[in-house]
Amino acid sequence: SNVDEDVYLLGTLSAGNVVELNVRLPFASSWNGMLSVVNASGTPVTDTDGSLADGHFLGTIPADGAYYAKVLPVWNYNGHAYVLTDGSMTWANAEAYAQGLGGHLVTINDAAEQSWIQTTFGSTFGDLWIGLTDQALEGTWTWISGETAGYTSWASGQPSSGSSYNWARL
Repeated sequence: SNVDEDVYLLGTLSAGNVVELNVRLPFASSWNGMLSVVNASGTPVTDTDGSLADGHFLGTIPADGAYYAKVLPVWNYNGHAYVLTDGSMTWANAEAYAQGLGGHLVTINDAAEQSWIQTTFGSTFGDLWIGLTDQALEGTWTWISGETAGYTSWASGQPSSGSSYNWARL
């Protein structure tokens, strides 16, 4: 259920510690990745440097505990960055994780983007959470990012309505 990731123990850190990390790549590398810091439960520390995929992390530790540096691959399409999460996360946990990184679950705006996502991730990772939800008003599907849901071509039976199911998969 995990994506390709590398995790490094930073040790026990104290609240208020400022952490700054960089990834240094070989000269000819074309790698594009995200460097983050997470606590022992996997909750990310807010990266305050303004860019998730720049190989740089700057943040302040919110509470005492063990922390880890995590390096994840980032895919780019049409000016948007895509990061995969642990496949066992609930929709709410995946959205919280995305918000901790400064974003949201994916908002799909057209058939080309949907095709790229399905081709890039679908065959390897199966069903994917997307940012489409009706949690605010049952039966009214909107993007968690606040964008209008203008393009709607989802997997069979998606989005599924019902009081116990408020999220969609691609």
